[in-house]
Amino acid sequence: MPKKEDVSLKIYNIKGQLVRILIEEKLDAGKHSIIWNGQNDNGKEISSGIYFYQLKSGKENKINKMLLLR
Repeated sequence: MPKKEDVSLKIYNIKGQLVRILIEEKLDAGKHSIIWNGQNDNGKEISSGIYFYQLKSGKENKINKMLLLR
């Protein structure tokens, strides 16, 4: 990130239901990494399958598909 910005990273299932909010805060400029442990917001492991992650940072909004394998 080129400057300090509000960032959110959310995981959704194939039905579009929110599974997990990994981050929702203001982050400093620079590179960041986040590891998802495959759990939902209640700490329960979710099943293998296709999920989507939504990354919002400043004016950018990116949605990409990913596969969780157990």
